[in-house]
Amino acid sequence: MRDAEELKGLPLGVKALAAVPKKSAKEGRGLVDAPVAFAGARILPSWSLVADEDGVLLLPEPPSGGQSAG
Repeated sequence: MRDAEELKGLPLGVKALAAVPKKSAKEGRGLVDAPVAFAGARILPSWSLVADEDGVLLLPEPPSGGQSAG
């Protein structure tokens, strides 16, 4: 992740192995609503991701209460 100092002030949890000051290369426009694979998990666009200090949970449906996490 980058901008660690700025992220500290936001009400946002970030899970990262390290802070890296080097910019990433921008190669193309990217995709929207496309499945991704990360750390051995396939994540679909409609899924919710919930995280806290203890870990990360992927949910194929929104959490109870019908509210989307993202």
